Amino acid sequence: MNILLGNHFEVQTGMYFDYETAYGDWCLFMSKTIKDSFWNYAVMPINCDMEKELPIVEDLLKKENRTRAVYVVNEKEQPESVSYLLERGYEKMSEESFMTYKCPVESEMRNDGVTVLRAIEGKEKEDFINVFMNAYGGDITPEQPYGELDGTYIEALTKSFENPQKFFHYICYDGNEAAAVASLCYVNGQGGIYNVGTVPDKRGQGYGTLVTRACVNKWTESGGKELFLQTETGSKVEAWYYTLGFELNFYGSIYCREES
Repeated sequence: MNILLGNHFEVQTGMYFDYETAYGDWCLFMSKTIKDSFWNYAVMPINCDMEKELPIVEDLLKKENRTRAVYVVNEKEQPESVSYLLERGYEKMSEESFMTYKCPVESEMRNDGVTVLRAIEGKEKEDFINVFMNAYGGDITPEQPYGELDGTYIEALTKSFENPQKFFHYICYDGNEAAAVASLCYVNGQGGIYNVGTVPDKRGQGYGTLVTRACVNKWTESGGKELFLQTETGSKVEAWYYTLGFELNFYGSIYCREES
């Protein structure tokens, strides 16, 4: 399995991912709380016997009461396997870019009454969750490619605050107004940045950059070996991450097949 994808599961376990199930070279990454396929899928190994193995994987997902979802790394390198998925009734749900941090990028940082704090408990924790749900609310747009999230994300995110040694949540305030949030998930030298979001009326003003930089700084201070994130391929958000010093590592696609 792709190493970075395995690290994604490792750093996320305890927030959105909860457990892993294996079948041969297939890995099923699962969430106890969230039902959607962003956090419940089977990672397809390279050069597998799709005709023999996929039905068994589908049964495993069905037993977990989850949509049949398969994660494919760099799909253009596996045309036969992708063709088999399509023939079996799968459709591409999303494509994301996994990006890794390469080098710091110098840019002017604002300090006019803007502060970034680590949210651990109390008001900052409450504000963090509210900003996150507000940032990921409403219709899909170029600035917000994921659409609205359901309440199970609040439950999963709240749970992560119980493990402050692994999950570092940052919130940016403009005066007294909460503007943007981001999280660093960190374990064994591996760091992943997640939950980056800005409330709609404050986008494009540098708040997202500040909280993302806070995550990068914490990873650097901790002596991290690798830092990564994932974002919708071709989105404005992806282009923005390039300006912060991230580079493409690989593409990942989720293919789903609804019950029939």
